[in-house]
Amino acid sequence: MNWENPAILLGLAILPAAAGLLLYADRRRRADATRFADAVMVPRLMPAKSGRLPGIKAVVFLLGLGLLVVAAARPRFGKTTEQPSRRSADVFLLLDVSRSMFAEDVAPAPNRLAEAKAEAKELLDRLMGDRVGLVLFAGEATLRAPLTTDHGFVREAIDKADPSLAPRGGTRIGRAIAKALSAMPKERDRDHVMVLLTDGEDHDPDAFKEAVNAAGKGVKIFTLGFGDAIRGSRIPVPTKSGERVFLEYQGREVVSRLNEDLLKAVALEGTYLPAGPGTGCIARLYHDHLAGLARTELREAHRTRYREQFQWFLGLGLILLLVEIAISRSPATFSKRGQRPAEAT
Repeated sequence: MNWENPAILLGLAILPAAAGLLLYADRRRRADATRFADAVMVPRLMPAKSGRLPGIKAVVFLLGLGLLVVAAARPRFGKTTEQPSRRSADVFLLLDVSRSMFAEDVAPAPNRLAEAKAEAKELLDRLMGDRVGLVLFAGEATLRAPLTTDHGFVREAIDKADPSLAPRGGTRIGRAIAKALSAMPKERDRDHVMVLLTDGEDHDPDAFKEAVNAAGKGVKIFTLGFGDAIRGSRIPVPTKSGERVFLEYQGREVVSRLNEDLLKAVALEGTYLPAGPGTGCIARLYHDHLAGLARTELREAHRTRYREQFQWFLGLGLILLLVEIAISRSPATFSKRGQRPAEAT
């Protein structure tokens, strides 16, 4: 047996206190009657109940109360073993966390990275049942979440994504593709997909080469581009003083622009979509491309579950409380001579 809310069982400690209160209340009631009535009238006003009835009444009440406490703790017993299965495809999210992703040309979002995180989580919500993994990349790539059906874990990893989690500065899309490809399973019984979320600024000549390698293994790459491809934007750099400054190279401010040409080239077996507020790119990506992925049955590890049994304790507790009420409304008991006590005149 185990319990859903075991802390509630501490409420059983009130039973001795309740028993004491019942005894105290009965004695207090008789003491008050003695104070305000003649000694001869007390037995007539408060006839003593014969036999074990008062004790039975108290025990029934306390048992009923105790069973309600046990029911509230949600007891579970009776094991059942199951092996859940679901229809699944494998999808890796490749999220760019390089400094250029802090460019502020995706209003009303604060910057490209914030918008990319929002789009990644929206996609995650649509991939119910699919296994999803996460690779963060800048100058190097790091696997932050292997393929898993635990989308809550992946969502948390997306929320925490920032440049400090990438081993090096710069942007190397090829490294991200290679990292995700190495984490893909060898079986090809379901579709394997990568979704690349980036501004396309790349310092790695191997991006196209790795995309070709992935396509050769049947992996589809879909690219989502963030930023302004024409005017671009400066890249703010945080300072300890809080002063607003921008990234410079050789004395000139760096302007980052969305590189759509590269992202179109990388999406060999997939497609490129411009992303950002109001584009609806995630809805289009899912409905036009991901909803129709080939999915196969994925069996998870055996899982032991316990059946809920609180209803038995709840039902019996309520019955006992009803019995206690019935006892309290029972007619006065007969005296030892077999006659009802005389009524007061």
